[in-house]
Amino acid sequence: MINTWMLDKGRIAFALCVGVFVIGCAGTAQAKSCPKMAKTRVTVNLLNPPAKLQHANTITEINRLFGVRAKSVGGGLNGWHAPGGKNSVIRGLTRAKLGASSKFRPYWVKSRGAYCYTAKELTIDFGYTDHAVFIPRIYAPSSCEYKVVYAHERTHVRINRKAMKKFGETLKAKLEKRLAKSGVVVVRQQNQGVEAYRKLVNGVLAELVEEMYRYSIPLHDRIDTPTNYHREDAKCKKWVKDVR
Repeated sequence: MINTWMLDKGRIAFALCVGVFVIGCAGTAQAKSCPKMAKTRVTVNLLNPPAKLQHANTITEINRLFGVRAKSVGGGLNGWHAPGGKNSVIRGLTRAKLGASSKFRPYWVKSRGAYCYTAKELTIDFGYTDHAVFIPRIYAPSSCEYKVVYAHERTHVRINRKAMKKFGETLKAKLEKRLAKSGVVVVRQQNQGVEAYRKLVNGVLAELVEEMYRYSIPLHDRIDTPTNYHREDAKCKKWVKDVR
């Protein structure tokens, strides 16, 4: 069984410094010269759905979800493989894909020939845009293989959902705190403000997501070990080897 943490970094991991700033990032002397801006009201909508069960794929197809050939996994993946080292086969998969979107009501003032940009209201939709458990269709629901694989994957799901809940309880407060310190961007032209502010928010969000990783990844790694794979492998007398 394998847990894949797929952060859509193309959407939320922007650098805090971008070329449209007049002088570096918010928090520099230029940003500090802006007049006092109103505190941003933050709303967080957390996406933490139960994982959907997918039982229509072959073992080969599940292995190829990672762009690898069946019986040739390896590559440092954190997952439950059938015993066999680099020639092992992934028997199940839990996929939790993160995504984020934001919308805000901008607020700006002109200062010293530049524009100071922030937001009066900010709404973040964040969480799992895809949460699914894949079990090979060759394992019938009544089979030992199915039950062992599913039990392992449900542990990954519980870790994912617990991490999201724990993170979500603090996300709003942390965003508000960070944006109170650095929630102003300075741009040369007014029409650059919206994109610059969005990148600032996404950069802050990406940094906070790393905190969730540091909490959850070790929990996944504890059950994805060779010792545990062999322990769970021994629960069934025979495993179907067909990977068609």
